[in-house]
Amino acid sequence: MATKKTVGSIYEINPDIACREIRGQLLFLCPEDRRLYTTNNTGRFVWRQLLRRSPAGKIIAFFQKEFSLPEEEAARDVRKFLGELERRQIIRKANSL
Repeated sequence: MATKKTVGSIYEINPDIACREIRGQLLFLCPEDRRLYTTNNTGRFVWRQLLRRSPAGKIIAFFQKEFSLPEEEAARDVRKFLGELERRQIIRKANSL
């Protein structure tokens, strides 16, 4: 289950990140480390929710429904992906600006 701290978090996309979707795959270019990162269909789904500024709890609920997953698995997968994006400075919590 998602923690209360995670559920209410809203993330903002780092404006320095270049992102493009090519043939259903998202590509991120991070200027800080000059690396290109890619994501799959589930990552693209979460990214679209981030663009809508959906709180993490809603992202988890939508993810659970879209991919027919148990709540705990959906929460774990979304938190892991958000954490990875945050670690790579692709996103950051909106209240941390």
